[in-house]
Amino acid sequence: MAMVLEQLPKPAELDDDVFAGENLQNPYPFYEKLRDAGPVVKFKKWDSYALARHKELKQALTDWESFTSSAGVGLGNIKKGETWRSPSALVEVDPPAHTKIRSALQKIISPVVVRGWRQQFEAVAETYVTEKIAQNTFDGVRDLGEGFVLAVFPDAIGVAVDRDLIISISDFNFNSVGPQNERFWKSKERADKVMDRFLSVFERKNLIPGGFGEKLYQVEDEGQVGEGVANSVLRSILRGGMDTTMSAIGSCLKLFADNPDQWEIFKSDPTKWAVPAFEETIRLETPIQSYYRTTTKRMEFSGVTLDSDVKVQMIVASGNRDPRAWSNPEKFDITRKNYEQIAFGAGIHTCIGQMIARLETEAVLKVLGRKVKKLEAVGPAPHRTINTLRTLDRLPMRAILN
Repeated sequence: MAMVLEQLPKPAELDDDVFAGENLQNPYPFYEKLRDAGPVVKFKKWDSYALARHKELKQALTDWESFTSSAGVGLGNIKKGETWRSPSALVEVDPPAHTKIRSALQKIISPVVVRGWRQQFEAVAETYVTEKIAQNTFDGVRDLGEGFVLAVFPDAIGVAVDRDLIISISDFNFNSVGPQNERFWKSKERADKVMDRFLSVFERKNLIPGGFGEKLYQVEDEGQVGEGVANSVLRSILRGGMDTTMSAIGSCLKLFADNPDQWEIFKSDPTKWAVPAFEETIRLETPIQSYYRTTTKRMEFSGVTLDSDVKVQMIVASGNRDPRAWSNPEKFDITRKNYEQIAFGAGIHTCIGQMIARLETEAVLKVLGRKVKKLEAVGPAPHRTINTLRTLDRLPMRAILN
């Protein structure tokens, strides 16, 4: 095997910085360059591999034994003390510990619980969205994305947070997945000012009675998971579940405003097209653009040799626009039949909260589909510059009502 590996080529090496500001603001030309460079590339600046094609990403994400999460999902290696925090008890563990925790969570997120969330989200959306679109103009990000999610999601999992707290922590969270660059340090400075308040949100005494969080602590009391797991998992679910959904709602509204033909298709039957619209949005504008795994051995992968204990950047946003997987991948088309997007990952670490993101987005879209004839963008819609999260900062809009 050693001789075979020696005979294989090594990944193409690039001097580029995937975290350069211009690549974060407009990542897609750079992703095309990465895909064309080969099935695996190596960033010399960060001494890390990167996968940018759909096939290789899905293969690696479903092989946790070769590409582990236990060294951390960021560029820094948790096992080497290269990160600012301890590992997430849900996201940064592999079997058998991960299997035990995931099993406990799936019992809590039962079909009955999910049905209750759907009813709650749709009831709030009916009033909340109707009020916002009745205004002359509204912000698709701050009003419908952030505002609606903050109105339903924290209550659903049993915590109380506000927008400023979430934005400060989320910017730091997604900057910290990348390198400790200037962007990281600036967001850390902001987060440090509110970190104690953020952490107190997840203390048992501060949880909303009867919520998801309280049930997590009960599972811990029963010994189904280890001590401290409930707090860690609850933080992971809030961090991962809020920002990604806020991003998806904002992106979806902009895509519909930019593609009125797709809005006409959606309006023909909002119930039928809500799920495809969400899937196509997170394929085209993937909220979490990338995260990391670490190689566990020296091995052959897609025709090249990978060394052991090297970080591998999983650029799922690039894979979701890979022309090898989709025809005309740059087009927003809710009628696509191929829903193989990997925005939620793949394999054992597939996002466990994805059904919540779908419910929230669907609730908003269904109200809009019934009441809005046309969505118009009426001002600049810039993106925030964050190492691994793609999200609009604002989206001035007008709704032409039926």
